[in-house]
Amino acid sequence: MNIAVTGNIGSGKSVVARELAVRLGAEYCNADLVCRELLEKDAPGWKAFVHRWHSRYLDDEGNIDRVALRRAIFADGQLRSELESILHPLVRQRLQELMRQCRHQQKHLVAEIPLLFESGWQHEFDRVVTVYAGPEISIRRVVARDGVSRQQVQRALAVQMDIDEKAKSSDYVIDNSQTLERTLSAVDAVVGDLQT
Repeated sequence: MNIAVTGNIGSGKSVVARELAVRLGAEYCNADLVCRELLEKDAPGWKAFVHRWHSRYLDDEGNIDRVALRRAIFADGQLRSELESILHPLVRQRLQELMRQCRHQQKHLVAEIPLLFESGWQHEFDRVVTVYAGPEISIRRVVARDGVSRQQVQRALAVQMDIDEKAKSSDYVIDNSQTLERTLSAVDAVVGDLQT
């Protein structure tokens, strides 16, 4: 079974996805980490990035300056869209390879994909789990985690699909706005349902 975990920025998708994978004995894939690998020097995403933006956002060694790029992405929707158009096909290809491997090994796959619905990939999965946290909680988490301003996070949230719309289109919704214990209890309930 292929399970996608999604939610808006700062909702706590990673905690839920990792816990789901552990409890199911599943392969775990984080689309953001795949993007990170694809942007390593000389990787396919890096080559396409340099072809498009040349030395802009590169440090002295030719690596992408991730802090500068993250700030630019938060501030510039056009840049974010162009970068997604480079990375998304490569990430999708990697996901499809993983799905084939898991099917062959008869393993579940849990894939954490922030922009699942925005990319239109939801139909490629057997189940979709949306992790929910209110906007104010998400903003506080991202400001603390990434050291960006509230306004930058609000801009990032504004271009993502509304969390309530994601929830309506999902098989499961896990509220991650309260305690970790409550979140893990909700994860257990999803696992129990998936295993029946």
